[in-house]
Amino acid sequence: MKKARILLIEDHLETRKFLETMLSKEFEIITAENAVIGIDYARNKQPDLILLDVVLPILSGLDACSLMK
Repeated sequence: MKKARILLIEDHLETRKFLETMLSKEFEIITAENAVIGIDYARNKQPDLILLDVVLPILSGLDACSLMK
């Protein structure tokens, strides 16, 4: 059975690596270090779930959520 795909958008490297390690046991994980990259991945890779940090550089998580909506 195919693993569900999660897009993790998180700018803090240690948090991103921790979550990727924990979640990759059960899910396919795609990571992005900012919302601009994350929006591109969301459009092109079509994840099943997006975990989005609210406080991000360049574009906030709230603004990114509105754009992806």
